Amino acid sequence: MDSVTSDERLCFETLVVMRDYALRPTLVITAIGFKVSITEEDVAEEINYWKSSVVGYVMGKRQYYPHFNAFIEKYWSKAITLVYLKNGFFMVRFQHAADVQQVLSRIHTFEGRVIIIKQWSKNVTLKRENFDSLPIWIRVHDLPVHCRNSISLSKVCSLFSKPIYMDEPDLHRDKDEFVRVMVEVDICQDLPESMVIDIHGEDYTVNIEYEWKPVVCSLC
Repeated sequence: MDSVTSDERLCFETLVVMRDYALRPTLVITAIGFKVSITEEDVAEEINYWKSSVVGYVMGKRQYYPHFNAFIEKYWSKAITLVYLKNGFFMVRFQHAADVQQVLSRIHTFEGRVIIIKQWSKNVTLKRENFDSLPIWIRVHDLPVHCRNSISLSKVCSLFSKPIYMDEPDLHRDKDEFVRVMVEVDICQDLPESMVIDIHGEDYTVNIEYEWKPVVCSLC
């Protein structure tokens, strides 16, 4: 009996390891040619694997992958799988359904641009939606320190937007150059660069900086 060489042994061991991934021909011949049918049973394991996942995209230009990888690692620390799909979409898998709901419960931004996300399902489509309004981060400059609270900022931001919430460091009064606020704006409106407000009977000019602006729609 011939002895088995090391190369032959390695080949055999590789086949044993890979046998669970082996593919086999499965064709159905019909009157009009060949047909392949994928059933619920065929994909049940994959559906179960991806069920605790979100799918989404970043508004505006497509994200730079290394930077986005770092963002996911830092802010979505419970994510265990990140996959990039077509059309700028991505998919993030979590270990538990509760982690998915926690991510879905908040508005997320990447480099100032809102991230559109939804829970993954087998029927999800990789198509970008059209929005009438979007949340964005703004920086309110030159507002007196004693007016940097939620009441005053709500009044200021309501002049051109729907205020949502202040950035967390501002809640703790940790910054002095500007106040960062998330607001919802109509994508077709002109966004002011500055505005005059009345404080104790005196006019003050505050400047508004936008971390990102929605692309103005062509119909406006």
